[in-house]
Amino acid sequence: MEIISDEGMIDDDIMMVDVNGWLYPKTTSSFIIYGKEIGIFDPGGRTSGEKLIKRLNELKASGKFMNFFVSHRHADHSAGAAYLINRIKNGIIHAHPITIANLINPDKINKATIDMYGNLGEIIEFVNNEYLHAVVEPSKIDLGNGHIIEVINTPGHTSDHLMYYDEKSEFLFLGDGAGLFSPESGIPLPNSFPPSFKYEEYRKSLLKIMSYEPKIIGFSHYGSVKGSNVKKILNLSLEILDDWYKIAIENDRLNAEQIIFEKYSNDLKIFSPDFRNEILNIIIDGFFKNLSK
Repeated sequence: MEIISDEGMIDDDIMMVDVNGWLYPKTTSSFIIYGKEIGIFDPGGRTSGEKLIKRLNELKASGKFMNFFVSHRHADHSAGAAYLINRIKNGIIHAHPITIANLINPDKINKATIDMYGNLGEIIEFVNNEYLHAVVEPSKIDLGNGHIIEVINTPGHTSDHLMYYDEKSEFLFLGDGAGLFSPESGIPLPNSFPPSFKYEEYRKSLLKIMSYEPKIIGFSHYGSVKGSNVKKILNLSLEILDDWYKIAIENDRLNAEQIIFEKYSNDLKIFSPDFRNEILNIIIDGFFKNLSK
């Protein structure tokens, strides 16, 4: 299985960059496509944006027009784009209308971010409307040199979640819509953060993107997969999601949560050791909160 965990070129025109989400390596990956214009997929949080702007300068790409493709409103995906566009200026952020609204007025989501993550929470800067472009399926953005980015509506993780598909390379950027992926274990766990997660929508979105049969997939958290095993990883994401559901409906909540934690706690490798159990408990809680509604 070709699982890529180190930053660098993953295809002729595509680079994966480790942007150190929550200041920890190999937690958040951003992807850069080189066309006539630059496409940057989920620049991460604010501190991730700080790292990425240095990388763009090193690559001498900062003079080109920048297209920031944001998967959804959460600060660890959108705050980096806000940071970058407010400094580069020569570009635009493409995102769902709900994400756009949160970039124009980030006060509410910033409070929620700090409430959840405390000192690890990174706030989103205000972005002027002139740098924002609301997109939904079937929008397409042409980066030039054959790289046409298709917008795919994929609700479930959040209502505003989008994925992006490059028609030339058959690269699919998953955002948070196919799980928290740990290259070390090869396991994608459901990204069921509360309060926005919806099991049925998340599942339908997984089935939808599997029909694209991409050759390369990129996770926000973390890494990428190439070749024939792309299908295997996406199938595994669906299988684990359904396993959580099966455990949930066959047991009372307390027992079900314990079963899931014990079964999958060794698979969540991407976060720092002191942060992993907290994240796993959060996503398990988000999963059950949705089912109880």
